[in-house]
Amino acid sequence: MLEVRPGFRRRYSRDLHVRFSARLFESVERFAEESGLALNGSVRLLVERGLSVDGHLPLTGQELTEQLRVLANTSLAGLMAAEHTHLLVASSLPAGMARSATVFDQAATAAHERLLRLETALEEEAGS
Repeated sequence: MLEVRPGFRRRYSRDLHVRFSARLFESVERFAEESGLALNGSVRLLVERGLSVDGHLPLTGQELTEQLRVLANTSLAGLMAAEHTHLLVASSLPAGMARSATVFDQAATAAHERLLRLETALEEEAGS
């Protein structure tokens, strides 16, 4: 039988909800604006910096590579889901597949540009 320990909470995700004071939030927003990072990326960077001051080491190259690989796999899964949805919708409309083919190049270009923006944002957040 599983022993239950008082004060133990099971955590199912690495997402956290953090409430900042108004003053601290303004400081984080200012840091994000000055660094050009998104607010969440700024918070992650600031936490990592704070931990490194305390003797905890920041991510190694291998750890960062693994995180980026997970993000790439997530992107691929999202693209597969979008393609699946596209095919289902196009196949259910009269002349949907033919019409879909006429806008394929435009969609491919837009998707490529979106991936390039994502790659740029990831590089900026990783500090490369």
